[in-house]
Amino acid sequence: LDTQIDSGQPALSNSSDATFVLSSPFPSVIFDCRLDDGGWAACANPAIYTGLGEGSHTFQGRARNAGGHIDLTPVAYTWTVDAVFPETTIVSGPPNPTNVITAEFTFSSPDSTAQFECRLNSSSWTPCTSPKTYYPLGDAQHTFEVRATDAAGTTDPTPASHIWTIDRVAPDTAIDSGPPNPTNSSSATFSLSSPEATATFECWLDYIGTMSAC
Repeated sequence: LDTQIDSGQPALSNSSDATFVLSSPFPSVIFDCRLDDGGWAACANPAIYTGLGEGSHTFQGRARNAGGHIDLTPVAYTWTVDAVFPETTIVSGPPNPTNVITAEFTFSSPDSTAQFECRLNSSSWTPCTSPKTYYPLGDAQHTFEVRATDAAGTTDPTPASHIWTIDRVAPDTAIDSGPPNPTNSSSATFSLSSPEATATFECWLDYIGTMSAC
């Protein structure tokens, strides 16, 4: 007798289910199957297995005829189940906020087989490699996302993301109050403001020295 596997699983699969179709050139045979270290038992054709765990599995099948003759060289197939989601990490990216219109990102995954897809501002996912650079970018808030896919075809369902704002518009500065002119006081107090809530200030008195935080 002879036994063949006509279809089965890829060598690396992200599915916990497996289906094998067996055949034999001899007519009127039935099949016995076993999975991993399990015992031989009559099986349907196709043979279907569900709920398989992570790791390597071996399927074996053999033909048996009505007279009780059994294929003494069972066919065997080994494959690996890898359904664990690969993680994705953004290693570096632009500061937030920034006035630079170029953005470069480096990213990685602990899965050495991982390949990556990137997208900017909810555009379509496209294949990418680290580092990934975007130029030129406009003044606005931007969102970069990247996700890893392992060799089994499993994609990270929680892409890594980085949000930052490019702001190249110079903030306005106003002096809200200061000493009267003229004055007989040797001290002076100034109150400053800007319509930009995140603004900080630098001051310079009588053009002496340089601008400094104030």
